[in-house]
Amino acid sequence: GQPWFSPAGVNLYASVLFRGPLALEEAPLFSFIGGLALADAVRSAGASPAIKWPNDVLVCGRKVGGALIECATRGKEVEYLIVGVGANLNVDLDALAAALGPAASAATSLRAATGREVDRDTFAADYLNALDSWARLCRDQGSGPVLQAWRERDILTGRQVEIRRAGPPFVGRVGGVDSQGRLIVQDAVGERCMVTTEEIRPYD
Repeated sequence: GQPWFSPAGVNLYASVLFRGPLALEEAPLFSFIGGLALADAVRSAGASPAIKWPNDVLVCGRKVGGALIECATRGKEVEYLIVGVGANLNVDLDALAAALGPAASAATSLRAATGREVDRDTFAADYLNALDSWARLCRDQGSGPVLQAWRERDILTGRQVEIRRAGPPFVGRVGGVDSQGRLIVQDAVGERCMVTTEEIRPYD
């Protein structure tokens, strides 16, 4: 339901297929793997990335790209999983502003951040190589190294956020992610909310 805009020939969109079988509980980790791989590619392009839960990649506090996952399951197994990525590489910020209006203030591009054109083929190769490396690491060593690396890039832990969900929003402070990748948010009276798919809005 969010506005989205991208002219042809300037950015990167890719969908990467992973064949199973995977355990159902492994699937959410690929959201973190996708975000980490994108952050690595952004760094290789000369910018300093941060990650906003679960997989929005920011540069100078503005979103430059993100990842999402879709999968097909059978019972408790994932038959295949698709990691999709979109990254603003060379889109003009004036074009973003004209298309998105006020929402464009939260977005940027790598060209705007670094001051130079980004080669899309090079960026795609960097992303795919990083995605493969993170997926192999997760397969060989489990979720621990992936979540630790994600925590080192996270910008929400310790900040106050609003969770938009069915019913009244939940406002609290982010305590990080648990071993399954769920965001832990605790309010002023100690009530905890474990976030899996809800929209998060930082307060500060």
